[in-house]
Amino acid sequence: MSLYNYDWSKKLQEPKVETMTKVTRGKQMDNLLYDLLTTVSPHGKEKLISDIILEALARGTTKKKGYKVDWNAHIDVKGNLIVKVGDYKKSKVMFSSHMDTVQSRVPVDTTDLRVDDEGYVYASYDTDVHEYVHEDKVLTKSEICDLAEDKGFKFQNYVLMGKGKTKSVYGSDNDFDDWQKTDVSVTTQTSIKPVPSVLGADDKLGCYIMCRLIMNGTDGLYVFHTGEECGGIGSSHISKQTPEIVKGMNYCIAFDRYDYGHIITHQAGGRCCSDDFAEGLASKLNPFLPPKQQMGPNSGGSFTDSANYTSLIPECTNLSVSYKSQHSSREHFDLVWFRDVLIPALLKITWDDLPVVRDPKEEVSPFRRSSYYGARQGSFFKAHSSNKSTRSLVSAGSSLSYSDRMNQSAIDRCNHMLENKLEGYDPEEGLPEHMSDKQKADFVKYTIVKDNLTIQQIAELVVDTEKETTKRVELDSYGLGSPYQSGFYEY
Repeated sequence: MSLYNYDWSKKLQEPKVETMTKVTRGKQMDNLLYDLLTTVSPHGKEKLISDIILEALARGTTKKKGYKVDWNAHIDVKGNLIVKVGDYKKSKVMFSSHMDTVQSRVPVDTTDLRVDDEGYVYASYDTDVHEYVHEDKVLTKSEICDLAEDKGFKFQNYVLMGKGKTKSVYGSDNDFDDWQKTDVSVTTQTSIKPVPSVLGADDKLGCYIMCRLIMNGTDGLYVFHTGEECGGIGSSHISKQTPEIVKGMNYCIAFDRYDYGHIITHQAGGRCCSDDFAEGLASKLNPFLPPKQQMGPNSGGSFTDSANYTSLIPECTNLSVSYKSQHSSREHFDLVWFRDVLIPALLKITWDDLPVVRDPKEEVSPFRRSSYYGARQGSFFKAHSSNKSTRSLVSAGSSLSYSDRMNQSAIDRCNHMLENKLEGYDPEEGLPEHMSDKQKADFVKYTIVKDNLTIQQIAELVVDTEKETTKRVELDSYGLGSPYQSGFYEY
């Protein structure tokens, strides 16, 4: 049984934020973390976050026993917030996070926070939602089909037809014609409901961690970067134009990694820290972490700002902070683990006595990372497997020019994003209607790049697409709309 206009593009279920508990500022979450997460800050709006941070630091750096944390801050020409705490030159520790988020398409300035029964935090905002009502009950598309069948109208396909707010349900065993009216009708209505949104835990969690370390009086150089999601704009400026800021640092530790347990040893095309350093940091943190979330070296990094300092600082890494599904409306993080486990652990350890092994000026042989791209689930991809096997990545410490290394870094980051997040184009599923023409073209292009398709496979993809397009045109000719659009067709 199917219902026309089901949104086939939604392979991953959206979080049901309307059923979650709305987070109250200062109750389930402290004020600073709440303010950071609810403020929408795509690149260009980082000042909103730096203002929140500076205000919080001004209030929170005087300890209860009257000891005032020695710190000073300034904002550079790129908007990077640079905070120097205590004897940072002696500690030789630099901490890194970024203030920008992937929220340019979020249509509000602030979001709400929602927490589910398992303690995972999501974001939402209120918007108009179209609903279908039968006898004072809001029905889903599947429930409308079930209702028709319960009344004795059993068909393979159903569609809504009718002018105005009242729509009749029609059924057919044919994909294109022979529609028969049932006794079921629904009324359309519009309600204001919460919808899921990009959370921005990438990297507001890192910003919060650094604030807590500053308030704790942990000596170090703290840099809250701008434009990380746009290729590391802020960190690139510092490393190229003002490298004296980080001169003498032994460590650059970023808090910008998804999931649990990762201490990143490779990113931006090569090694960024030594295994000795990673294992040393893990040995400090693990006594305070649960057995299933122990830290350890991980070579699968892509890019964060610390990658831009690998030619200046020996040990550069990125630590997991528990967010998942970043850059999407499914983004969430583990509040209990973050608040009650990770933060206390980070506050308890010392940072300035970790191993320093890697030479930032030493040329390192490029490493190879295997990558398997399995066959896709759609009809085209069932018959075509990927040709991509391994690829060379240029070492962060190689003798290539700075621009060449940054280009390679961007390429590797793109490959990582495609590999892990892009579902890919399938002719049977079509292209989501909400995309612009450029987005559709990019979607197909990146699928071809991701799966390393041959010329023959690309040609066959075009043929399959033509066949599926013909089916949709035939469907549209009957005034039924496309099954690849969201919602029912109404006329």
